[in-house]
Amino acid sequence: MKGKLAIKKTAHAISSNVMQGVTQYDSLVSYLEQKGWRIVKMQDGESLDNTFRLLHLTEYAKGKQSFAFQSPTTRLVAIDQSVTGPQQTYLLAHELGHIELQHKLGDLSPDEEREANVFAEAYLSTYSRQRTKWFMLAAAVLSCLI
Repeated sequence: MKGKLAIKKTAHAISSNVMQGVTQYDSLVSYLEQKGWRIVKMQDGESLDNTFRLLHLTEYAKGKQSFAFQSPTTRLVAIDQSVTGPQQTYLLAHELGHIELQHKLGDLSPDEEREANVFAEAYLSTYSRQRTKWFMLAAAVLSCLI
């Protein structure tokens, strides 16, 4: 099990460098896509396209709100579209935690689930603080120009 401090440092470092999207969700999607991960939308354990059937993930996905899957040719993160926007953002940050902490996807222990939760909470809190700083800086610059 990784220490909470190390997990939080990893989350803070990544979150500090991920400021591309308008929303936290968009920023997470952009970061994951840049890393070669495909985001798959699902509902009720089914992908909204044929991805799960093609990869034989239909049974694995049942009952899950999110998961990350990696094979030699595929990297995907599935997110349930029936949950609220903030829940989707948290789930995406949670899956990013599994990826960045190099957990063995598909065979996660309770400790690894807790670590991904710590990562997600640290990531999202850092992101919020960074966005506030950027907006305050932008407002200060704009007020000087007006």
